[in-house]
Amino acid sequence: AVSGCKKDDETTTNPTPAKPAENPTAKLVETGSYKLVSLDFSSYKGGEYGYVFSANADGKITQLGCQMPETGVYTVSLWDDNAGKLVRQNTVEQTAPAKATLATIDELVVSKDKRYVVTVNLTAGGILKKVYRLDSGTATLITYPKVVGNVLLVAPKYKYAVSTPTYPDGTDQLTNTFSFGIPDFTFIPN
Repeated sequence: AVSGCKKDDETTTNPTPAKPAENPTAKLVETGSYKLVSLDFSSYKGGEYGYVFSANADGKITQLGCQMPETGVYTVSLWDDNAGKLVRQNTVEQTAPAKATLATIDELVVSKDKRYVVTVNLTAGGILKKVYRLDSGTATLITYPKVVGNVLLVAPKYKYAVSTPTYPDGTDQLTNTFSFGIPDFTFIPN
């Protein structure tokens, strides 16, 4: 006699699929509506350049990076905009000119609407490097604020003439303005 085997009842649960990672600066550049223009900032003696942003959803930031016109090891920083305090930082080695590069950081939990600043310092290995200006396809000025995926780019932020990472306390005007430095980050919404 052949006996049949009975399987235990299996309950299958479908986990919620992970939401895709977002890199807001890279996404802007990829659209083709924007272009990168290489500039020499030696007359400004370098600086810390980036932008203020907030997430439109809770999530986490897992990488910091940049896209610069010259090779080098750059310091990319993430700041709490309200406190002016450094919350994450990493060095990013860009091995080819103009190639966007990201490096993993200790995950930072991000709350919806909390303001952060991401910046890149123009000094790499003690040498002042060129920087990109992000232009719209038709003009050098960009209108802020700008929504890119689940991230709100509030406005550019900068600090002139610093060769080490420094909180960028320069203006963050909500208007048509220039955007220098191409720091980026990876945001994963919950």
